[in-house]
Amino acid sequence: MAAERQELFRKIPGVDRLLLDPRLEDVSSRHPRTLLLKAIHLTLDGLREISRPSLRPVINATGVVVHTNLGRSLMAESVLRRFRPLSGGYSNLEYDLEQGKRGSRYVHVEDLLVELTGAEAAMVVNNNAAAVLICLDTLARGREVVVSRGQLVEIGGSFRIPDVMRKSGATMVKVHKSNFQVVGFTEDVPMTDLVELGKRYGIPVMEDLGSGCLVDLLKYGLVKEPTVQETLAQLYRDEHTAVRLIPTLRMMLGTYRDMVRKAERLRKMIGNPGSRSFKIEMEDGNSRPGGGSLPLLELPTRLLCLVPGKRDAQFMERWLRAYDPPIIARVEKERVVLDVRTIQSREFMTVAEAVRSLAKTRG
Repeated sequence: MAAERQELFRKIPGVDRLLLDPRLEDVSSRHPRTLLLKAIHLTLDGLREISRPSLRPVINATGVVVHTNLGRSLMAESVLRRFRPLSGGYSNLEYDLEQGKRGSRYVHVEDLLVELTGAEAAMVVNNNAAAVLICLDTLARGREVVVSRGQLVEIGGSFRIPDVMRKSGATMVKVHKSNFQVVGFTEDVPMTDLVELGKRYGIPVMEDLGSGCLVDLLKYGLVKEPTVQETLAQLYRDEHTAVRLIPTLRMMLGTYRDMVRKAERLRKMIGNPGSRSFKIEMEDGNSRPGGGSLPLLELPTRLLCLVPGKRDAQFMERWLRAYDPPIIARVEKERVVLDVRTIQSREFMTVAEAVRSLAKTRG
């Protein structure tokens, strides 16, 4: 918790002090004490909530590496260092320094994307949904959509393939199976065959690469996932550097032994809370890549489990989620599970302090 926020919280009066305030004598004489206490608690809770911003950092203890609800991938520290002066000041985002007039924001990444992917031109948009919609609207608005029934996926939040087809159409669309997998007696048509077919009949062919995987994970012992040749970040020009410095890749490729060492370190930092509310056990488990990639892959990991005593799992999960910063765990088999794969080393002390504080809670 930031120092200024702690100072603000200290200025909020306690319940006992408010009950003794002379200005509440008239109210307390006309209403039951229980009703007055409820009103005071609601008011104080509201003050505390106002001081908290809506968008806050959280600790991901779920084991899902690319967690869509928690901001997806983490940026490498070298990227953050480069962006801090840009985000805290002005930049030539849409200004041509040579011509002295308005420029295009896309020039900062287009050349790099063309170099790395071999494409003739490139543009960056918010996400795959935006890219698909723009391509369909530009290439074939109002025309037929040809898409395999097996690729007609009903996944995602506000973006679904049938919705896009109703909005606009492309003559042929192949959607990469990024966050679903068809198993059994199935066969996928290679993209090269579709491209050849498109050339023969003059039909545009588009592929939504889905997860947008940037590194060949097969080389690191994981399931094969189709890759983009490279991405715009300079880190990816050197794959070994990317694996070492980019947090998402580092978490995804961490070995079981790495997870054991992390779990033992965290357990040692927590120490012995000496509480009857719960006990701490360690066991093996599985993490997930998340983010719509490698849907069948499970990553062996090591878990810290809070096994209920006086406190049930739902209470402990809510308590950790209300901590500052919030710690997002998962509940399995009536236990709260903390997966160390997605907990960053800099967050270990916070998690340890939270678990010790949880052990001291009363009521």
